[in-house]
Amino acid sequence: MKKLLLATLAMLAIACSSDDETKDLYECNNVYVGDVVLRSQAEVDAFAANDYCSVQGNMVIGSKNDDELSDIVSLVRLMSLKGVKGNLDIANNPQLESLEGLNNMVEVFQFNISNNAVLKNLQGLKSLVHLGAFTLEKLPLLTSLEGLENVKKIEVLSIAYNEKLISLQGFKNLTYSYLTQIHDNDALLTLKGAEQLKEVAYLQVYRNRSIADFEGIEGVSKIMEVVISENDGLLSLEGLHNLHSIELLTITDNKLLQSIKGLRGLTQFEFISSGNQLTINENESLESLEGLENVNRFKGYLEIYDNEKLKDFCAIKQMFVPDSNNFDVSATIFSNPYSPTWEDFQAGNCSQP
Repeated sequence: MKKLLLATLAMLAIACSSDDETKDLYECNNVYVGDVVLRSQAEVDAFAANDYCSVQGNMVIGSKNDDELSDIVSLVRLMSLKGVKGNLDIANNPQLESLEGLNNMVEVFQFNISNNAVLKNLQGLKSLVHLGAFTLEKLPLLTSLEGLENVKKIEVLSIAYNEKLISLQGFKNLTYSYLTQIHDNDALLTLKGAEQLKEVAYLQVYRNRSIADFEGIEGVSKIMEVVISENDGLLSLEGLHNLHSIELLTITDNKLLQSIKGLRGLTQFEFISSGNQLTINENESLESLEGLENVNRFKGYLEIYDNEKLKDFCAIKQMFVPDSNNFDVSATIFSNPYSPTWEDFQAGNCSQP
């Protein structure tokens, strides 16, 4: 997943460079300047006694080291806190059941909630509006995202390793997320809950064993890159049907994926300097490329290989028209039951029974 790591680093750099341009969303006259680490309940209570409304630095509640667990059970005394200008980590708190106490928190630059074994919900975050980066990771009792209803913008969103999370329910007002990574959530059934999401540059959905389709993100119409990989229960791409423009698309190793008809709204792979790329490989159940028949502009690289049942390529035959101003395709097609060549497309042989 080198591509995923590079994308994450790039987006974080963008978020960092734009931080100074973000206007305050709240008033605060009692600012803590510097970094603060609260490793115990006693330290949380002592810090809270100062009634700080903002931290001008980084804040850790618990520990960033998985081997150092805190005894923190409550954040209720942090009600005065409205924002953190740096990173806020709430991590490795095995007794923390709730985020109540952060009810007045409006803005955090980078917010990481991870490895809190009994955290059941995010209800304490109902005032949050803007997040530079937001990570929800290793929260085994979390079943939904309810509590995030007022969040409108997240630069970098990562949701991973949450064993019982079943949907994105809670993101009622989220309209923008530059990079969205959703991976390794074993119980995730659907992306429903993010229906207001309109603007996404990078969408990466991988290793979610139970997700069946992409219903819930129908509002996205244009995107730079989509990665759909190793989702063992994925049956279709329904939910992406309003997507009409893309630069890079990777669909790989989705064992039960039977159809990509959910891409039927896709009309063009927008030109970028490094070239566009469409990769479809190792999808054991895919028999047809139906869903790509409306693509009327593609200039770049096409790679389709190791799909055990794929015999019908007729949905992309328009890409192989000689001397077309809209198509300039470098194609690598192999190790499918039928792998047509340029000559096959020219002869009208785009499928086999």
